[in-house]
Amino acid sequence: MRAEQWEDALDHWELVRTRFPDAPSGYHRAAEAARKIGNYKLARKLLLSLEYGEQDRDDELIVKKTPSRVIGHGHPINLIELIWTKAIFNLRSEGQRNYLSYAWLLLEPILHIL
Repeated sequence: MRAEQWEDALDHWELVRTRFPDAPSGYHRAAEAARKIGNYKLARKLLLSLEYGEQDRDDELIVKKTPSRVIGHGHPINLIELIWTKAIFNLRSEGQRNYLSYAWLLLEPILHIL
């Protein structure tokens, strides 16, 4: 890579990736060499392989993992997810503010009934 022989560097990092598949430097350096050559598609595939695993290097597998349709902002599922998330965060913050933690969430209504 120091001599800027990018084709040889790609071959070298391919060897490194086959011997040490868990080493991230093999993917990063190979992606850098591919970018220098101008092969941006290969650079992207290498970085995705690092993130998602070697079996996802094919475009078909990557496309299958992406959602087929995007749900818009006004979709009812998004509203339900927002309400659920806000309720969970509200319960967590209430539990952290009290000494009795989550037990207070049960004791308070019982005390009101009594």
